[in-house]
Amino acid sequence: MDFTFLSEKPFVGPDAIRDFVRQNCGEGESIPDSPFAAYSGLGHLLKRAGAPVFEWSDLPDFLSSEFYSSSVTPERNIELIFHLKTLRDEESPKEVQDLLLKKTPFLLTHKGALEKPSDIYFPTADDSNWNSPDSEIQFLHPGLQVWLQENQSFREWVESLGVFERTDEAFLKKNILKDPEKYGTVENTLPTILNIFNLYSHHKLDTELFQKLSKLRILTQEGTMRPAASCYFSNAYHPRLPLEGILLEDMYVSEKYLPASADKGEWKRFFKFMGVREGIELIGSEAKTSVAALRQAYGMKEEYFDAPERSFKPLVRTFKPDEYSNLWSLLFIKDTEELPFAKLFWADVIQNLEPFDLIAPATAFWGDEGHRGKLVGTEVQSYLDWFVRHIPSIPTLTGECLPASEVFLNTEEMLELGGSYLPIFNGEQLSPEWRSFFKFRDVMKVGDYLLLLSKIAADTTEQGKLKPENKKRVQEMFGLLLDRCGHWGRAEATLLEEWAGSASLPDTSLELAPCTDLHYFLDGSPAIFLGEFRFLNLSAENSQHPNLERLLSLLQIRLIRQSDLMMVPEGQRQAVTLRKRLKTILPYLGEWIKKSQPEGVEVAPSRLEERVESLTMYEVDRMTVHFGQDWTKSVNVHLDGSVLVVASPWNSNKVFLQLAEKLSSFLGVKGYARQLEFLLRAENQEVREFFTEENISLPDVPEEIEPVPTSSEGQGQDSPQTLPLTEETISSLGIGSLEELARLRQTRDFSQFFHESTPTLEMFQKAMEKIARAKARILAHLNNLPEYTCTDSEDLAPSIIGGIRKGDRDIYIITRPSDNGEVIVYYPAEMDALEYEEAELWYENGVDLPEKMTLGKLLRSTEFNRIPV
Repeated sequence: MDFTFLSEKPFVGPDAIRDFVRQNCGEGESIPDSPFAAYSGLGHLLKRAGAPVFEWSDLPDFLSSEFYSSSVTPERNIELIFHLKTLRDEESPKEVQDLLLKKTPFLLTHKGALEKPSDIYFPTADDSNWNSPDSEIQFLHPGLQVWLQENQSFREWVESLGVFERTDEAFLKKNILKDPEKYGTVENTLPTILNIFNLYSHHKLDTELFQKLSKLRILTQEGTMRPAASCYFSNAYHPRLPLEGILLEDMYVSEKYLPASADKGEWKRFFKFMGVREGIELIGSEAKTSVAALRQAYGMKEEYFDAPERSFKPLVRTFKPDEYSNLWSLLFIKDTEELPFAKLFWADVIQNLEPFDLIAPATAFWGDEGHRGKLVGTEVQSYLDWFVRHIPSIPTLTGECLPASEVFLNTEEMLELGGSYLPIFNGEQLSPEWRSFFKFRDVMKVGDYLLLLSKIAADTTEQGKLKPENKKRVQEMFGLLLDRCGHWGRAEATLLEEWAGSASLPDTSLELAPCTDLHYFLDGSPAIFLGEFRFLNLSAENSQHPNLERLLSLLQIRLIRQSDLMMVPEGQRQAVTLRKRLKTILPYLGEWIKKSQPEGVEVAPSRLEERVESLTMYEVDRMTVHFGQDWTKSVNVHLDGSVLVVASPWNSNKVFLQLAEKLSSFLGVKGYARQLEFLLRAENQEVREFFTEENISLPDVPEEIEPVPTSSEGQGQDSPQTLPLTEETISSLGIGSLEELARLRQTRDFSQFFHESTPTLEMFQKAMEKIARAKARILAHLNNLPEYTCTDSEDLAPSIIGGIRKGDRDIYIITRPSDNGEVIVYYPAEMDALEYEEAELWYENGVDLPEKMTLGKLLRSTEFNRIPV
């Protein structure tokens, strides 16, 4: 049965339809040469009975077959077109509609073939080569073009079915976008992209077309074809984040697309509209998407979906989500486990994305169909929030990538303390929003300090010593441990003890030594042991900390106290003037401490007085200290329990070097040694002036403070040749003001040494400049000498510098200008300091390098050949 009645039309005929149906029925069914039954209205019954039929749905395949196409002519094709449009206009039969005809190859081309309307064009008026048999494009047959020109209604109808003039825009829509994933080839890509770029330049492409073009395959630098949306700009296009040569993937857009005089910026914008990327972007799905599709399309890790917190158990059964919505990842995040790329990756993300977009929760859909978990879903942690906390993807200064939960925030304090030894974030400073996203660690725990100390101890110089740049870092860590150890529980204390059993720390020579081999002299100077034992290197500030003994005990460092030493005195007597002096200054010390304590914390003066009353004080001509069986040393201060012994005179500089520190420890005000020393040294007027300047309350005591006795009282002096009082002699003496000169005249008979003369203000100014110059140049010179360490240097007197180490010994430096060719040692304080074994006298003249005064140089220049002992 022929339901189309085309077998009766002369432009088709029965033979072609019969042969087509016969082929479709196969060899098992015989069809006579004249098979068509007359119309009776019973055709549908015959069809159900199994009779072969030809229907309108067979028309596309029939017209494509050789049974019809081999006999088609322009005239017969025109008749077919006329017949089909008539049926369509009359809407009888109903099957003949534009939808069917758009899929039907019923139009004859200039090559003699039949094509669908969407695959055929009218030539443009300026195209003189359209009729070439070698053309890749199909145009309407010339005969059809003439007929349609004469029958405008038929032309309009054909155009409505998809036949247009062959323009670049029409070609793009009909040919390229018909199947963009298959269209692009290495051979046609350059002219094709150039034509599309020209359309873009003339504003003929909209967002919808560009979305379709994102699937068009384009050429990469390596000569392969891949969809534009999966490509990245090569360096020739100057992308925001250049990755060519860093990520070794075949994804970089070929620079062959760029003409010689190309506007690279415009080409870059064009390819961006096509979906080519130039930096890190969010990738993922806002719509509900299956887990399998998410993993395949965006490389999301299986561990995220399998995490226990993303399982749901409403009653008995446990459900795992099989779909998610609003789930996002980041382009190339899978490559962030490599440090060089991770640094570039996060820098681009932080600069160009918003942290809120990365942390927005996803929705997981789970459970049985029709239930709330499947219909509405449950909000869950975002993929990116999970990723940074579990995957080693954050670059650190240690040269490794770690999860964010193991990374420290790159604050200025953390960088200074941890340097390249701690896993600190290797990136720019973060805004509060980005800090909230990463949640980096900003507080160190005990284990972190110990790990840091271990790493520093393992990173030594070639000589096995602590690196100079780490000396301050180690002391800062000691300071932090000292601050915190007072609040530790048993767990932290045990951790420190276990660590100390196998750890090493720097000694006073900066060599690393096992903690169990190190010593620390709690109330004395290790210098007295002359290198016999190895002592922990500890700064002056840390050595004054009230938690020092607890920390060192946990570190298993052997503590030495004065009580461990046996003292042998000579010429022992009561230290009457020292006791009187202490009682006088205690009220001032109490007010000073009160000023520096937090509000509500006070030191009762009565407690200080009780401590002084409990202290037995002796002054001796000489004393030696013994430790163990074989070690003996002459010392100037010794404190054993509540017994204090000092060398005479007690107010000499050599005694003051240790006296204030030991007294402050005994009085329970260990951090106030320098304040106590000032009060012991200073006179009445100076103390009161200082308290007034610093807004420290004066105690309610008589104004007169017991004067400080001079160390030279009652001692005879030789009479040297008198000298003129000049700029040079003043600077050689270290006198910096008229007040100092006045005080000096009160304590010594100046006429024995100097001509009576009155110095001018200009003379003092020049003298002070020379004194400061000498001290600065000598200190700078010592800093350049490898055997000296001046990091903790401090001024003990106008011409005396303390806190300097020479090798493993603490030493004191007396400085003097020598512009007039000589050095005058005049002050009793300097005499006392030079008696100390670990003291050196240095001088300089402002031109030559500073020099140290040695005994040999002194004997040669003075021609002494006899020295009294």
